[in-house]
Amino acid sequence: KTWYAKSVMIFLNGKAIPEPDMHGRRIVDNNMLLLLNADAGAISFTLPSPDYGAQWELAIATDPAVPDAVHLPGSTVRVPGRSIVVLMQSEGA
Repeated sequence: KTWYAKSVMIFLNGKAIPEPDMHGRRIVDNNMLLLLNADAGAISFTLPSPDYGAQWELAIATDPAVPDAVHLPGSTVRVPGRSIVVLMQSEGA
């Protein structure tokens, strides 16, 4: 097995936070997708099915060349080399 990858996509489910807040209330946050590219070249990530979110918008990009756009399930997002893109599930999606 090779345990080496130059890219990874991570889904953070904001509705699955198991710990309550300091008042014992359930914590609910936005769903996020983290697209991490450690390779020198750009990599295209294919976004997951609508089960994970109907649409995504750019929250953070470490490279200013990443366009601020709305992305749909199954679409691709190009992440420049050695960059991170964070997408947030859009409101109403």
